[in-house]
Amino acid sequence: MSHDRDPGSATKPRAYFDPDTLFSLAVPPGWLVDTSGQQGSKVTFFCPEVEDNFRTNVTVVVQPLAPLTPEEFVTLSRLQIKQLSGNSRLAVDQEEDRPAGARTFEWTALKLFPIPLRFRQRIVVDRGMTYGVICTAPMHRFEDYRELFDATLSSFHIHDPNEP
Repeated sequence: MSHDRDPGSATKPRAYFDPDTLFSLAVPPGWLVDTSGQQGSKVTFFCPEVEDNFRTNVTVVVQPLAPLTPEEFVTLSRLQIKQLSGNSRLAVDQEEDRPAGARTFEWTALKLFPIPLRFRQRIVVDRGMTYGVICTAPMHRFEDYRELFDATLSSFHIHDPNEP
């Protein structure tokens, strides 16, 4: 886990760039960056505070799309989330215009973990790869993090490999 914090990181986000899969997004101010690949993640940003043995986090998972189509991948993701949450309806299931074709899900898992958790997840499909950005917080604290999560999700960008 990286503990590299900018002197101004307590007040402003810094950018994280993945040179392998060419995405970037803002690291919440003061959060720790873990690129160890635990549980299949490309990167996880951890809130420095621990609550109920849990650290609020933002995780990015990248995987190939094949053999699925983008529509099949979104449907599969939706079905898996419904199964994990135990709910037939998600709190949020909406298409986003930025980036084009992205999908945002929001859901709660009451019994899957030792404490109830709330998730806000954005799925992006680009150039044969799928990118999942998953924001997770204890259910009773999720609204405290919503603005930060939305800013992080909005900062997500996939870079063109031909860009300098």
